[in-house]
Amino acid sequence: MAELHLIGTLQGAQVREAGQLTGGAGLACRWTVVSGTQWNTVEGCSTAQTHVDLPADGEWVVWSHPIDLHLATRSVQGWPKLAVELLRQDMFGRYQLIGYGIVSIPMTPGTHQLECPTWRPHGSFMDSLKAHFLGITPGLKSLESLYTAADRYKLTTASTGCDVFVELTVIPRGFSQHGMHL
Repeated sequence: MAELHLIGTLQGAQVREAGQLTGGAGLACRWTVVSGTQWNTVEGCSTAQTHVDLPADGEWVVWSHPIDLHLATRSVQGWPKLAVELLRQDMFGRYQLIGYGIVSIPMTPGTHQLECPTWRPHGSFMDSLKAHFLGITPGLKSLESLYTAADRYKLTTASTGCDVFVELTVIPRGFSQHGMHL
């Protein structure tokens, strides 16, 4: 079986849109490495959540959250992707969805700097009123919509103005011995 080691850091996020983190609000990130049915997790966590960071400058959120994952596969089909879900925590400890993002794990060995732009579903006029007055933003019913192409084309989305930054070292092992060429 071919193996893939992913070692790195979920470094943080840049908040470009003014007003995202006002009033003592912080930002956290739930992440998961998703892959096809031929892939198995040998060791490590494929999903986790960062701590909440309250950025001093209101723009750069720093998490430095470790990623250490060992995968095994019989096929390159369903190559892993990193899916993120950004959450805003207000001064009362309530979480509000900011947005989603997904980025493909590079197939080339080495250390890579990844930038993952985030977006959120764009709902109806009533949804925008709820978001403005109540802080309730529309979300996905299932996170599976993030990484499967089946229903993604139906989504209307809007940029969140936040980008997540990841430093990831990709170490493939045994792919060519099993007839898989990257």
